[in-house]
Amino acid sequence: MNGTITIRDNYRELADIAIRRIGNFRNASPFIPVYILVRSNLVALQLKRIMADRLGGIFNLRFLTFPDLLDQMDRLKGSKTGKLPPEAGSLIVEKLKNEGKIPEYFREISARSGFNDSILRTIADLAEGGCDPDCVSELSRSSEYRSLHRRARAAVDIFCSFRRESVREGEDIHARFARAALSGKPLDGPLFAYGFYDFNELQIRLLTSIAGSGRVDLLMAAAEENRFPEPSLNRLMEAGFRLEDGNEPAGEHGRMEGILLETPDDEMEAREIVRIVLDAVREEGMLFRDIAIVFPTADCFPPIEEVLRESGIPHYLSAAQSPESNRYLRSVSLLLELLGGDAGRRELVEFLLLAPLSVPEGYSLGFDPFDLWVRSSAEAGVTGEGGWLEENRDLLKRLRRKEHSEENRRRIEATEIVGELLSAIFETGEKIRGQLTWKEISDRISGLAERIFSDDSEIGQIFGSGLEGCSTRLSFESFAEIFRRLMRRGDFSRGSFMGQGVNLLTLQQLRGLSFKMVFLAGLIDEKLPGRVQQDPFLKDGERELLNRISGGDLFLQEKMARYDEMELIFSLALRSASEKLVCSLALFEGGDDRKRIRSYLLDPYIGKTGNRYPVLQEIKLTGEETPETFISSDEYIYYQTIKFHREGEPLPSRFFLDRSLEALRGRMNTGEFSPWDGVFQAEEALGVLGEELEGMSFSATYLQSYARCPFAFFIRYLLGAETSEDPELKITVTPQEKGLLLHRILEKAYLIFRDRNLLPLRGKERNEISAVLSEVSGREFGFFSGREAVGLDFLWDLARDEIKESIAVCLRAETDEDGIYIPGEFEFRFGEEEPVRISLTGSGREIGIRGKIDRIDLGSDGTFRIIDYKSRIPSGARNNDFRCGEHIQLPIYLLGAASILGKALDDGIAEYREISTSAPRPVIFGGRELEENRKDFDRIIETITGYIRDGIFFADPTGNSCRWCDYKPACPASRERLFRDKVRSDRRCGRYLEIKKIKE
Repeated sequence: MNGTITIRDNYRELADIAIRRIGNFRNASPFIPVYILVRSNLVALQLKRIMADRLGGIFNLRFLTFPDLLDQMDRLKGSKTGKLPPEAGSLIVEKLKNEGKIPEYFREISARSGFNDSILRTIADLAEGGCDPDCVSELSRSSEYRSLHRRARAAVDIFCSFRRESVREGEDIHARFARAALSGKPLDGPLFAYGFYDFNELQIRLLTSIAGSGRVDLLMAAAEENRFPEPSLNRLMEAGFRLEDGNEPAGEHGRMEGILLETPDDEMEAREIVRIVLDAVREEGMLFRDIAIVFPTADCFPPIEEVLRESGIPHYLSAAQSPESNRYLRSVSLLLELLGGDAGRRELVEFLLLAPLSVPEGYSLGFDPFDLWVRSSAEAGVTGEGGWLEENRDLLKRLRRKEHSEENRRRIEATEIVGELLSAIFETGEKIRGQLTWKEISDRISGLAERIFSDDSEIGQIFGSGLEGCSTRLSFESFAEIFRRLMRRGDFSRGSFMGQGVNLLTLQQLRGLSFKMVFLAGLIDEKLPGRVQQDPFLKDGERELLNRISGGDLFLQEKMARYDEMELIFSLALRSASEKLVCSLALFEGGDDRKRIRSYLLDPYIGKTGNRYPVLQEIKLTGEETPETFISSDEYIYYQTIKFHREGEPLPSRFFLDRSLEALRGRMNTGEFSPWDGVFQAEEALGVLGEELEGMSFSATYLQSYARCPFAFFIRYLLGAETSEDPELKITVTPQEKGLLLHRILEKAYLIFRDRNLLPLRGKERNEISAVLSEVSGREFGFFSGREAVGLDFLWDLARDEIKESIAVCLRAETDEDGIYIPGEFEFRFGEEEPVRISLTGSGREIGIRGKIDRIDLGSDGTFRIIDYKSRIPSGARNNDFRCGEHIQLPIYLLGAASILGKALDDGIAEYREISTSAPRPVIFGGRELEENRKDFDRIIETITGYIRDGIFFADPTGNSCRWCDYKPACPASRERLFRDKVRSDRRCGRYLEIKKIKE
């Protein structure tokens, strides 16, 4: 056997040895190929560059990863076995479920989301450890095996069923390893494995097989006092590999100085890193491509990417692909949601505006029909709650009844086109219900995509997964879960590795690489080493037992050894820089006053001396220092402004900037809600607020606004801020103005109906009712347009038609009623001149309520009914539901009307009546139900009014109101994270959380 192991402390020394050995071999046998096995393509790229410089070229040098090595061995042997495509394992697990081959222990949980992924990881560990069904058969004869937990034995049973089934479908990567290791045939040249620090059992068997008839040099990295590689190293030597004595010379690499930088937050950490990069390039002649900025995980990249862009520094980045990273992938992901029936209006609108959709034949358009439909449907209140096809047909009917105009023709065409698109999507959705094969589902969805997408160049690439030959039947939900994983399998990258920019890498990507200058950033405990978890199905103790009773045939690695591996990776990363090393961490995250813990992996190297490790000089920044160099003009202006203020000179033109900075610091660096979050603390301010509220009567709108978002309430009602629109830029009337016109017309019309004894409305008077409506609406439209800007003429015409038609539909529906109620009062105000007071059951405190009821109907049996007109039923409104205080208008109106009318609360009902071109959809609140739930109602009112008096006005982004909030520009972009962080620790939030039912 010709197999050797050479171990060095860093990758630079390993590269020196590899280059010398390969150079010697090429001098002796220049035409024999040399294979270089590497962990990743990034390592291959760097080695190619180094070897091209130092060996005068890379002729006949073939760089391979382990999958590439298997492919090369198949080519040399002429093997043409079928390979299983990615994610085939998920389909095999589905097949096992369908055929009842899942052990009883896992039957119940196997249907849960995430089971397939978890069991596949266990299956992979068993396979990589050298396990197969024959081995399990031998193990099962042991009494110790029978002592394993039932869960572990069930997991091994699934593994055996999976392996047997996979053989029928084709070879996965583990089967290919096993076959190649048994073949015993050599490569046609020597193999140098560079930069590894451990191997699994299948890899060891393969390398041993190759070394049995050829040459294999393992150039491995190790670290002092780290035991992680030992088991792998011992198995290699047991297999016949010999350990070199370590006297082979390598290049000279002297001792290096390093920096340990502590900064207040992530942004400053990124800025200091970029500042040091610029200094190194400017003063030391460093090239950007010779620099690596390394974080524990890819989710740490956004701050450094932002600062690199600000400073104009190019960079390379490679990360896992997500559907959001590509327009086409995102379009397909949204299409899956539509097909599954999981899409709301937001998803449909995004799909229509994002996807490269085609226009059906027969339409010759000079406009974007999908954009026009989005605007038209929004104006018409199309939400999809009643079914997208049904609501789209209703919209089309309404448009066709309107007067002919070019704009209306366009709207009709847009609605027809979207209707055809939705029909095609939902027809396909029906065809993929039930249990179908992958090919059946994939063909139908890809066929749909080819029909509806104008650019189908990527369809084959996305849908050509290689799973089409699998006969397993699965649900659409399982298909969509697997399909999304397939879309995420690829990587997206910016720039080129070691090209013209700085290299952004994770610690895992850094393995095997070295650079002149390396930044190891984000070194906090929660990221490094991060969380390590046991396998839920096969725990470490059970793995150790299987290794022992196998008699050395198995080499199952323990999950908790991951901590040791991370120590090794970090130790090697510290020595991956040849000239300069900078370690850094941010002590706080914005908006959180809890100090982060520095990664304990740093501790052994701080103050350590010797040539093997860099000496780390600690530098702590507070955020108050002015840098000597600036990374951009924006940063220069910022610090010059700060300096100007510190010298005591006024800077009137920067007043708002100064206040903004103070607010930002106050908001981001506190653990509880502060004045900068909208929470009063000054006694004087609270006193003024108490005086303002003294004796005040509360309206439903006032209280509901607080329940939706205290911060928006503060801006609107206490600061009095209002939104405004430039009349010259106005396109059409706003929804609020439409609602105002609806109320005015209905009030005036019902007063006339009452004067003419037409109440209650009946079908025989429809002509007269219609005439009254035309008369009143014409007068109100004229009055409104004479005083307010109404926008473009054709849109004003459409708005008038819609308002008039909506009222006509409402009145026709009322003429068909055969009830006991007669409209009696209109636009009825209460609580303004003479307060209506209610007692709160919790505290006994009384408060005043007020409001304006659109209509009160009196019943012949002594009951009463309140009607509140709505152009659209408020989002989330449900029968007899306070909706956490967001829908208390009807209960307050019931209480007010009962008090004024002198009737019992049980005698009344209140309803939201929708005034729209479709059939009315009332939401009802009964007086009896309010009486039964009075404690909950009073608790909501008590909490809201109490919080207003206490000056608590933080932003609450947990509901849906942020989407339409007029005050969003005044709200911090990080509002949701800040709210979630602070609401946990602020003791004042208990009652609010209780009524809003927000999970902490």
